[in-house]
Amino acid sequence: MEELNVKCTCGNSMKVDAGDSIVSGNYRWYLSCHCDYCKAATEMDGHGINDLPKEVEVLIIKQHGEWRIHSKNKSSKMKIKYVLNKMSIADHLALEENDSEILVKGSKNEIKWINGILESKKITDYIILSEENSPL
Repeated sequence: MEELNVKCTCGNSMKVDAGDSIVSGNYRWYLSCHCDYCKAATEMDGHGINDLPKEVEVLIIKQHGEWRIHSKNKSSKMKIKYVLNKMSIADHLALEENDSEILVKGSKNEIKWINGILESKKITDYIILSEENSPL
């Protein structure tokens, strides 16, 4: 797993790890920092895509890969964008505004959580693929 190094208060590099999950239908994320030299450690976590700092999302995607929601159906694309905007999470997602088939980009668990929301709204005319084009 890829790690990002940042400076500890002791001056040495800290190892930083990030991840996300879905627990009881809720999106959760974490950031963990550890200094091998002075053993200082800190953690930060949160819930909801609105709460996810962009830097943490970038690290999660860097470590675990990017996933995308695709649709060729214009009506479904409009419905998906409407639902995401209504939930006030569109600002926190890599939402494509052009005529691309790709609608949303994010971590596997971000996309899996969004998939659950879309399914609950009976919106199903889309596919989910990883950057390697493997399905969810």
